[in-house]
Amino acid sequence: MAVYLSMAQVREMLSEAPPSASIGDRPVPSTETLTRLFHGVLDRLAGEAGRAGSIAMLADEDLDPARWQARLVEDAYLHSVGPALKHCQAELHPLSFQVCQLWVAVRNLCAWIAERLWHNYQTTGRLPEPGMFSKSPGPAELELRELGWSDAVCVTHIREALFRLPAHKARLAFALRLTPERDGNGLGYASLYRLLAEGARTPDSHLYAPQGDFTLVSFTPGCEEQAFEAARLDLGQRRLRCLIGQAAGVVSSALPVATPAWGRGAPQDYAYLGRVLVEILREHGVEVRLSGPPIPAKGSVQFAVAMPVGVRVTQSTELAEAIKRRLRLRARPLIEHFAGQLLVGIELKARPIVFFWPTGWSGHGN
Repeated sequence: MAVYLSMAQVREMLSEAPPSASIGDRPVPSTETLTRLFHGVLDRLAGEAGRAGSIAMLADEDLDPARWQARLVEDAYLHSVGPALKHCQAELHPLSFQVCQLWVAVRNLCAWIAERLWHNYQTTGRLPEPGMFSKSPGPAELELRELGWSDAVCVTHIREALFRLPAHKARLAFALRLTPERDGNGLGYASLYRLLAEGARTPDSHLYAPQGDFTLVSFTPGCEEQAFEAARLDLGQRRLRCLIGQAAGVVSSALPVATPAWGRGAPQDYAYLGRVLVEILREHGVEVRLSGPPIPAKGSVQFAVAMPVGVRVTQSTELAEAIKRRLRLRARPLIEHFAGQLLVGIELKARPIVFFWPTGWSGHGN
């Protein structure tokens, strides 16, 4: 039988919860109500269940971007925010500051949508119409399985979805991030949406193809737009799966031993690579340790390194170059901060094979 985690617990894991701790019995914070409210505003803007989105009413408004923005804000309050605040008044009373932040985030969301619809009108002459801002709902539940897990993990109560707008080739993901992310770089939330993309089975499943880039639009409550390429999402998503497994208690802490097949005389296990990474980081003045087992994948392996609280790697290019030289890689490893840890992704096939001859000559094989 699968182990169940709610989406609220997964989001908590990306913010303040220790990534290695089980959170199955911890209470869900009431700020989850604000997240549901925010996604309700998105649902009304885009429309669902045969109902046209509220952006369609802008076709009857004056041709003025400020008026479009004001109309969306007014509609969001009358039909989403206002009724929800009245219904959840007792629950949200202790969160007055967060509620004010939510309202700022909603206003910024409406401004962001109106600005892009206005730009589309100026370039194409098309007024807002039903389907112009489209939503492809994700799965309500997502079951995850991994080799080595003792059981499956089912993530429940999913409200997140991906969206499309004119002139945006990349898929759009919207996130309310009033609780600071542990690293603040958005990769955790982007990886979460990428994970949901793999589990989507909808008529618009092309929106959820795991490959490719997409844009994360975050509201903190200020608006921040970030584009994530596929390589970064691959790295983050693999680590997120591991963290979910750890939170559900289905992951073994044993360190796997494998053969990277790097040629005669090369180190033959992942443990060696992990020790080298720790040595290099310590040489750069950071006291670190590996956090959990490595995560192997086809042609690559990923390590998570526990960093001291408040410490970040600011010269990632220099660090990547040092790792490349020490391990004689052809390509720099990918380095990212994620959920309070440093992720290092190494392409195993990127290490050259060195041939030694009796004369002392050496060369690199392809």
